[in-house]
Amino acid sequence: AGGAVAALIAARATVDLANNDGETPLIYAAQNGHHEVMAALLAACATVDLSHNPLSPADRASLERFAPPRMPLCRSGDASRRS
Repeated sequence: AGGAVAALIAARATVDLANNDGETPLIYAAQNGHHEVMAALLAACATVDLSHNPLSPADRASLERFAPPRMPLCRSGDASRRS
């Protein structure tokens, strides 16, 4: 992932913090084709929730390529990154 994203994840930044439009970092990465960032966010337990952020079919396909069908369970300490 990009150096800044990796540093923020390492510093335990909230990976699901949404902007004023409801976009999370994972949604933004999917919309902009940042595949390495998507993979890093998913590994950091980012929530795959598209209910508030409809993506174009191409963006959805890009995200689904990186989101495994069954997301691995996050360790209990990782859950704090979501809020």
